[in-house]
Amino acid sequence: MKKLSIFTVVAVLFISTTVSSAQYRSYFDMMSNWNIVQKQSFATRMIAVYQRSNDRFLNLIERFSRFSHYSWYQNLVGRYEWQLTEIARYQEVLNDSQAPLVVDTIVEDVPGKVVQRRTTIEVTRDTKIVEEIFAGMVREYAVTTVVLHTPVRTINYVNRKTTKIYSDGTRHTDSDVTVTSVDDTVDVETKVEREFLREYPVVVADRDNANSVPRMEILTEAEYLALDDVNYYQSEVYYTAVKNMNSRINDWYTNEVLGKWFGNNLDTVGAPAAWSRGYTGAGSKIAIFDTGIDLDHPEFEGRIAAAECLSAACEYGNETIDDQNRYSHGTHVAGIAAAAFDGTGITGVAPEAELLIGKLAHDWGFFDFSRLDDGIQWAVNQGADVMNVSANTNPDLIYRRSLIELDDGTFYANDQRHGGLYARDGYNATYRSNTHYQDFVEAMKGHEAILVMSAGNNAMPISGVPTNIALDDEVGDRVLVVGNYDMRTRDLYRGSNAAGTLCLQPTDDNQCHQQGRISDRYLMAPGLYIASTDSDGSYRTLSGTSMAAPHVAGAVAIVRQMWPHMTGANLSKLLLDTANTSDIVNYDRERHGRGLLDLDEATTPQGALGIPTTGRVEGARVSLENGVIALDNAGQLSAFEEVMVVDEYDRDFYLDANDLIVSLDTRTVSPIVYALGGVQPDMYIDYTHGLRLSLDQLAVIMNDQTGEGTVSLTVGGLTFGLQNEIGSFLGNIAQSELMRVNGAQTAYIGYQTDRGDYFANLQVGATALDVDSSSLMKNADVLLSYSGTVGARQSVGPYQLGATASIPVTIFDGDARFQMPSSVSYDGNLEYQEADSSLASQTTALDVGLFVSTELSDVAKLEAYAELRTSQIGTEYESGELGFRYSLRF
Repeated sequence: MKKLSIFTVVAVLFISTTVSSAQYRSYFDMMSNWNIVQKQSFATRMIAVYQRSNDRFLNLIERFSRFSHYSWYQNLVGRYEWQLTEIARYQEVLNDSQAPLVVDTIVEDVPGKVVQRRTTIEVTRDTKIVEEIFAGMVREYAVTTVVLHTPVRTINYVNRKTTKIYSDGTRHTDSDVTVTSVDDTVDVETKVEREFLREYPVVVADRDNANSVPRMEILTEAEYLALDDVNYYQSEVYYTAVKNMNSRINDWYTNEVLGKWFGNNLDTVGAPAAWSRGYTGAGSKIAIFDTGIDLDHPEFEGRIAAAECLSAACEYGNETIDDQNRYSHGTHVAGIAAAAFDGTGITGVAPEAELLIGKLAHDWGFFDFSRLDDGIQWAVNQGADVMNVSANTNPDLIYRRSLIELDDGTFYANDQRHGGLYARDGYNATYRSNTHYQDFVEAMKGHEAILVMSAGNNAMPISGVPTNIALDDEVGDRVLVVGNYDMRTRDLYRGSNAAGTLCLQPTDDNQCHQQGRISDRYLMAPGLYIASTDSDGSYRTLSGTSMAAPHVAGAVAIVRQMWPHMTGANLSKLLLDTANTSDIVNYDRERHGRGLLDLDEATTPQGALGIPTTGRVEGARVSLENGVIALDNAGQLSAFEEVMVVDEYDRDFYLDANDLIVSLDTRTVSPIVYALGGVQPDMYIDYTHGLRLSLDQLAVIMNDQTGEGTVSLTVGGLTFGLQNEIGSFLGNIAQSELMRVNGAQTAYIGYQTDRGDYFANLQVGATALDVDSSSLMKNADVLLSYSGTVGARQSVGPYQLGATASIPVTIFDGDARFQMPSSVSYDGNLEYQEADSSLASQTTALDVGLFVSTELSDVAKLEAYAELRTSQIGTEYESGELGFRYSLRF
């Protein structure tokens, strides 16, 4: 036997108790003065109505025959038998009527449509900070782009009017409406809002304070770029740096050409953007393998963690760690990577990184590659995160001219000197297995430090031969090769070695059979007329791939600061994948590699963001883009103010997830429309959106397919209700990895009164949530809510006037508990914290309505109403509704 749902049982009980067999209203006498055609039409319809009703009553009578001794069962039988009598009376009308003959029939199809616009939903809200310079001031604006979706349903129909003309001259028209199509579309509206935030001078006051400990100030990107020690155009330090390089260059060319085009190297690689996000290289260590350093230069004060003289000249006591190179090469390279942000001079890419200085180049410029393996081991033992080698081989003209491009874009050196040794093993036989090259390949194993190498300055289509370590199967994914980007031409500088690959494998088919390409590991960075630190505490400009490489070394320190758990391979991949190619003229991967270093992009989330779910930052994750959270009068959930998410590089970012919450109007009842019909509104019952049945004391909403439904009982002035929602709670939706509520059960009680000229009701509910704890939301309290309406009506002459003021269902108490990933340990383990957030409505909605109705005749009535809705008491009205109804009664 099929089980009956609670709603069916309750419906049967209340139907039986509210229908009396003593009094039934008959419509038979109403048609006494009608013509024959009208009588036949009305009798036919009434027979059909009563027969459908009796089928249901008969089913109930047979099903519950065991209760035949109860009065409610006798009421059912009485109603059934009375309707049989009515059917017989109407049938006699059909049998006895002598209907006139139909002499003509007119059929007319009248098309029409009904357009239903649903509640407008805010889909996305994106706010960006825009900075504009005007009359020496920086103006900051918040520009918000809002995308609104309004679901629109268009119902197209055809009304077929059939008019029959009878022999006695009467006419009768029947209408048959057929829906031809239902079109669901979405109206998309984009709004752009611009809000002025603040204004500040372009020139920032001197930040140097001799009595304070030097520290990095976190400013906006625009504030950084307004400073002379960040943007060197027309700055005194850049002028001095150029003159220290070549005093014969005139002032105009120094300021208006060199300063204009080459004084913005930090902005070109996006360093100020990274600083503005708090990424300055703090906690990272950069090893500089070069000619030593000026230990007393103020740009490095307190940040040289260790210094070691590793060259043969130092071993024999001929040189010290002090940089005595005539160009101050090592000091210059170190300044580009990590000069301090101290209000004077220049600033390095990673101004708060520590430096490890390993002297591997002689003061006269020769770099000792034979001892690079010792340098790497020393730096790794000192905790180096990245190592910079601004050095390369210098092939002679014979070797450079022997380069032949193969069919696959690689190059082969057809240099047959020394029995073809240069062709087989590179210039100077660099790649012979018994040379130092293999030693520094071995030194790169067993740690996560990244090696940054300059590509060389020989104008070759390939990078210098030592950089082929970037193709090694075991360590190549932690090697970055850097070419010289010309900021004026927006191209690779003509003297820089390009991103081509030297092929060392047999090439009988004119193809390179070795795996990997230098272009996959190659970045560009500014390297022309770069201002940086010089000996004796001064500054100078130098050019070359030696100046380009430390930009990348500083960039590694910056991204390593915030994500120390990332592997070296993943850090280098991040910089390669986020490189800028759009600003490069005629970009060619085999020439420009992966593109121009872009710290602005590298320090922003990449790919789809997700919430990690397995306790490890590199483990499984769920996307924030799936699902929706739509809350009535949505405000801020404190647990969402800083949600940790992970991008495709396993980097943790923290965002305000409240931006993902859509504000939703959950109101399903129009109190003024109910008042117009003389009915008190029930704010809870319509959430289940089913078929509404209204009897004297019972209101039921049922949905047999989903199990969703509401039942309420009114006894005297009290209303008792039970509600079951699926996929929502009090109309709110939480179907996201942040919070997921599968449904809710609500019990509510209300009181209502109607004194004729005024009426009022108040309802209070308690809602238990069905929380899916696989989301960040683990459980929730019982939510307490309320709603209420007051209204008045008054007759003024032929008019009936009325007004209502209502508060829709409003949650006023109830917390949810969340378990949020809060941070990532050095070894990649996630750490969690508990957080509670109130689910109470952040604002109180108010509905205010007016109506007027009047009787135009005995059968015609005109009604009009208007309703205004606000999201908070005392604020401007946000939406409204205006309606008219014209009705006829027969």
